[in-house]
Amino acid sequence: MRSQDFRDEVIDLAQNFNISVELEGSILAHAFYLFKSAGLSVISTDLFEPKPQELQFNKLVRDRIPERIESHGEKVTVERLSGIELEVFLKAKVIEEALEVYHSSSNDELTEELADLMEVADALAKHLHVSKPEISSSRSRKLLERGGFEQGIVLRKTQETSPLDSASSERDLLGEKMSASHDLGRQDAVEGSLLALGVPKQHGDKVVIPPVPPPTEMLRSSNPIVLETDLFRLCITYGNYDIELEITPLSESGTADTNQLTFSFYQT
Repeated sequence: MRSQDFRDEVIDLAQNFNISVELEGSILAHAFYLFKSAGLSVISTDLFEPKPQELQFNKLVRDRIPERIESHGEKVTVERLSGIELEVFLKAKVIEEALEVYHSSSNDELTEELADLMEVADALAKHLHVSKPEISSSRSRKLLERGGFEQGIVLRKTQETSPLDSASSERDLLGEKMSASHDLGRQDAVEGSLLALGVPKQHGDKVVIPPVPPPTEMLRSSNPIVLETDLFRLCITYGNYDIELEITPLSESGTADTNQLTFSFYQT
């Protein structure tokens, strides 16, 4: 690398063919500095430096993402899927993008995430040979039969009623008309909405853990969410894209049993 002519030839070749230069030596070497100054992508293979970090993703990405990564000098390993395997990854991508929408904190971010969600939904429909007219027809039919989501109606619960219940539901025992609405105040309404969303709950000997995390406001005050039974303590920690479960067996006195193992599970 002491030859100026050789360095110039390397620079011309790398620039003309848009390729990276792999340089054996430290990033402090003069040749490394000259190549970087010429705007080249330089990969150093210094034996005394730690090995480059390898990241595992195993996720479906947009078609041009690998080439964008390679343009920055990184190596990528990809696999092209088809058939049922691609269907599974597309459906998983829909869930991923839906969570991105859920966690968006600004209108600009929401716009970007909705665009991603619609893109992967279109790809899934195309892969399964579901046409846009079919989707539009189904959407119009449901809109006509069941309405849309403009009114913000949340179904809290249902209960079967007898004819007697129906007749008396709108009047009290004195025959006076009962009020159909109750002003709980904005704060009570917000709290009620938060509690109605997916929150881990214990039902008898079972624990139900919704994959969609509770609202950010709730997680700020309680994350991890802790549930206890007579036998174990369960700590549930929601991340942006994963759920960590920590199970700790309890002794008869209700304290953590130090003679038992604690298990942590990560669902990504």
